[in-house]
Amino acid sequence: MKVTIAYIEEPPFGWTEPDSTPTGADIDLADAVLRAIGVARIEHHLTSFSELLPGVEAGRWDMNVPLFVTRERANMVAFASRYGGSQTVFWFGLETRKRSTATCRLPNALMRALAS
Repeated sequence: MKVTIAYIEEPPFGWTEPDSTPTGADIDLADAVLRAIGVARIEHHLTSFSELLPGVEAGRWDMNVPLFVTRERANMVAFASRYGGSQTVFWFGLETRKRSTATCRLPNALMRALAS
């Protein structure tokens, strides 16, 4: 399975090295969790903050590294539990919450691992 992660340039959470390698605390954590549950291929997509939610909704990527939870965002996408004692969480692409049959495109094991 392939998972595409969107990120923005926001050291120390995520940035692009001079050799074009995405790195940072949140990117490394997401990669480790995905590998631990058996995701074989992880791709990273640098984007702008304003495109994070629209990109998930449009299916351009499956998840992004942490973003603060707000009521408006929680109405659009699913959030995992907080980590690191902060308000930041991973969030995942779901069908828009306006639909009653929202389903996640990521494996259930990933959702359980990040929510616990």
